[in-house]
Amino acid sequence: MLKVENVSKRSSLDPFYQVLASFYGGKCFYCSKTIKNMEQAHVDHFIPWSFVQADQLWNLVIACTACNLSKNDKLATDVFLETD
Repeated sequence: MLKVENVSKRSSLDPFYQVLASFYGGKCFYCSKTIKNMEQAHVDHFIPWSFVQADQLWNLVIACTACNLSKNDKLATDVFLETD
């Protein structure tokens, strides 16, 4: 599989949590489950970090633990390309 970039070090995404939580109304981007606090949330790269190794806000969403861990480093299904 061809990757777009090759950066060896990942940074913490915690600084993005507050912005994303307010933008998504504290709900998981994928399943719309309410996320009550940062411990129940992950900041997820919509296009996986293994493909685009940059932490840009345009590529970040807030996700519940279950959704983020099940997505792993796969691309999200097509239905999420149309999600507001």
